[in-house]
Amino acid sequence: MTETWYDSFFGTDYARFDEHPHTSEEVEFLRDVLPEKGTLLDLACGMGRHSVPLSKAGYDVIGLDRSRVLLRV
Repeated sequence: MTETWYDSFFGTDYARFDEHPHTSEEVEFLRDVLPEKGTLLDLACGMGRHSVPLSKAGYDVIGLDRSRVLLRV
């Protein structure tokens, strides 16, 4: 089976060089619009840049992503 472009793109190099300078503001926005507690589903969660801080804030987070590399990170 041949690897698709997105499987090769969202791999080790992406994990090493991916930067999102506005993640904290995005998480703050989510905390403002979401109920105080609950279960969240983060589809295409990548390395968990939203899932991890939301989990630390008390949400039960389920993160799903196609990239095993990003999930391991």
